[in-house]
Amino acid sequence: MNWKAAPTPRPRAGRTRGWDVSSVRSALLQPLYRGIARWNRLKQHDDDGNHIFAINPESEHVSHYDEKFRIIDEAVAERVDQRLADVKARRLGERIARPQSAAQYLLSVHARKLEKEAAAGTGCPSPAASSASPT
Repeated sequence: MNWKAAPTPRPRAGRTRGWDVSSVRSALLQPLYRGIARWNRLKQHDDDGNHIFAINPESEHVSHYDEKFRIIDEAVAERVDQRLADVKARRLGERIARPQSAAQYLLSVHARKLEKEAAAGTGCPSPAASSASPT
């Protein structure tokens, strides 16, 4: 989109004008650009007028579909949704499939190696074992 000189969102102070990955992602996921107008989804003020941010119950949401609002083609929207679902599944799968040998702490792999060597009798004896042996 930068190469095609497509109109860009207004940049924030100190940023260059152009399409960023997050801007494109935000536009692709925006329900209004898919033809869905939504009202009453967020509660931004409490009864006293204080600023809050809360999501109203699903039963209070109002949605309206209008083809005039759509700027993202339905086929593109489906591909985006499928791609994001695939990425999410892959990330979840990586977390689940993480090998048990992956170290949570820096020296835990080294400590396991020393424990295995000590159990097999091939490594250095532990300090507790050497002080307990009679000399």
